[in-house]
Amino acid sequence: MNRIQLFEWVRDIPYKIATDVRCPDYCCLTKPVMLQRLLKTIGIKSRIMICEFLWQDLALPRELLKLATRTDETHAYLEVLIPETNKWVEVDPTWDKEMTGSCFPLAEWDGRSPTQLAVKPTKVWPLEKTQKLFDEWDCASIEEKQKQLDTNKVFFEGFNNYIEHVRARK
Repeated sequence: MNRIQLFEWVRDIPYKIATDVRCPDYCCLTKPVMLQRLLKTIGIKSRIMICEFLWQDLALPRELLKLATRTDETHAYLEVLIPETNKWVEVDPTWDKEMTGSCFPLAEWDGRSPTQLAVKPTKVWPLEKTQKLFDEWDCASIEEKQKQLDTNKVFFEGFNNYIEHVRARK
């Protein structure tokens, strides 16, 4: 597979935020990690980036936004080093093709140019801060990870239900 096919394969895994650490997770954190590992197998360098965004910028239904325990959130995506140009470009495989429309733009990638980001960043974290977050998550116990997921579980469940509704309308 080439880099474009790898991107599309990861992008089109149905997006879902896990609300239990024992369940599959295909959110904006895991999908870039998956793509990063796949790109590495074909010699393409990449790095995980994290930005902050506001849920309200996604134009979600008001009833859903009311469930969020916080208005801001973090989002992960990749910066990919394009070998032909030796330049880093933003690549975001977050929203799957079945979610497109309404407030979920479908990212397309030609393998060289940046994609559209799934969210509107309010702040981009430095690489060191991103790495620290990943290290802390990797070292956290199952209980600590579940506790973190539980803080916004009702919203995440509502969000998952909403995107299933968006998919069903297609």
